[in-house]
Amino acid sequence: MKLLIVDDEQIALEGLKHIINWEAYGIDKLFMTYNIIHAKEIIIQENIDVLLCDIEMPLGSGIELLEWIRAKAIKIMPILLTCHSEFKYAQRALQLGCIDYLLKPVKEEELGRVMMHTVRKIKEEQGAAIKPGLRKENFWKEVWEEYVEEEENFVRKAQCFYIPEGRKAKYAAVLVGIKYIPEEIEKWRRELFHFTLKNIASEIFLGNDELPFIMLENGTYLIVISDREKTGTDDIMECCQCFLEYCIRTYGCSLVCYSKGFDKGWRLPHTIEELMKYNKRNLISNKVLFIDGKEKEKEFIQREPKEKLWKTLFLEKEYDCLYREIERELFRMAEASNTDNVLLAQFTRKTWELFNDACQPAGARLGDLMTPEDEIRYQKQAISVDYALDFYRNLFINLQKAEELNQLKNVVDRLKDYISKNIDQDITREQLAELMNLNPDYLTRLFKKETGQSLKDYILKKKMGMARELLSMTDMSVSEISMRVGFCNFSHFTTTFKKYTGIPPLIYRNEKQKEQGDGV
Repeated sequence: MKLLIVDDEQIALEGLKHIINWEAYGIDKLFMTYNIIHAKEIIIQENIDVLLCDIEMPLGSGIELLEWIRAKAIKIMPILLTCHSEFKYAQRALQLGCIDYLLKPVKEEELGRVMMHTVRKIKEEQGAAIKPGLRKENFWKEVWEEYVEEEENFVRKAQCFYIPEGRKAKYAAVLVGIKYIPEEIEKWRRELFHFTLKNIASEIFLGNDELPFIMLENGTYLIVISDREKTGTDDIMECCQCFLEYCIRTYGCSLVCYSKGFDKGWRLPHTIEELMKYNKRNLISNKVLFIDGKEKEKEFIQREPKEKLWKTLFLEKEYDCLYREIERELFRMAEASNTDNVLLAQFTRKTWELFNDACQPAGARLGDLMTPEDEIRYQKQAISVDYALDFYRNLFINLQKAEELNQLKNVVDRLKDYISKNIDQDITREQLAELMNLNPDYLTRLFKKETGQSLKDYILKKKMGMARELLSMTDMSVSEISMRVGFCNFSHFTTTFKKYTGIPPLIYRNEKQKEQGDGV
């Protein structure tokens, strides 16, 4: 089917182009234009099936376009968009055969509902059915949202969505809980990630695109399979395992799949609700869980963080050891059956307070040492053990880097102090490297990274600065000054000074004395 979108605002056009997956509604060709003059040409040339049109535009309104379509007796399904909610617009649009009337900004769910209705009407008129996968998806979405749990209501709704096996079939709900998404994947648009997961699941579970894959809430997805598509619970669990392993291997995601096996369709809302409760309690990932009510309860006995040990490790910057301690405690918590995100949030808050208090004597706040990325990870750490560990792992890495930079600054400050106090010596990088107990090449790179200049240039600059000061302010001979700044060879000093300042030492002195005399 062909869709034409007409809107005089380019931003609105681009937004409508990407707001939903048009292909899922059977739209295989999409046209866009800014005015009704060009829209008329496209409608005539391309035999458009669905029109999505703004009402108010400078070169002619959407109402005028609908009047032209009616006058020409063109068969098309129009949907109008507007920023105004006056009834006169809606009334006139409906008189002209408008399918629906949507207020801007258009919501994704509302547009999807209208498109579902529009495409179904077109298909019915054409004697064809809407895509089975999309039909099933919308059916189960309504079953869940309306909490349809009575047999007759379920069967009646199944008939509305042309699902004939509604009463006879049994269905298995699979809940997919996303526990961790790598940062590079999180940058994707939500719709892109959703369709990526859907395509993977459809291929693994059914081998086609008819699998209902519904986002219930952020990070939680529902798959529904009938007993005509899969033979038993073991078959479903095997598909869940394949899906889980593929997501881990390909995208680095951590997730959990839950199922209770097959049951009558009208009992699924209660099953889904139960699986969602399990997901919220479950803090660990990369598992396939079959929920049969016989799970062994393992109680989590809450205890305070090992304050003395953890604070000591933190202050001594033993971050690797501290991370392993936190990891053990988090997995101990995750394996229990009476834990949830609230308990995880309490644990992470107490741990944070412990580390923050450890910083106080030094006059620092842990928050001041966090990067913007750390702050984002901090907000997510109560979602799952994976996010909590990701936060602490990156926090300790950044603290380690900060410590290394601090050590780097300390080394450079010590070098500068030593050079200033020993300016009368012939200072070499090997001598300084031995003093700092560092490799000479590494010391040179470290110094340049911190100061922006080489160690050799810095030493020469300090020596020449001292020489110029002595030439200007004292009566010392040039030979004495060369010795004072660490040059044993008078000729070498004179050559170096001229190269550095552009003139020999004696001329430099005479010019400075003349300047001082003129000033008097």
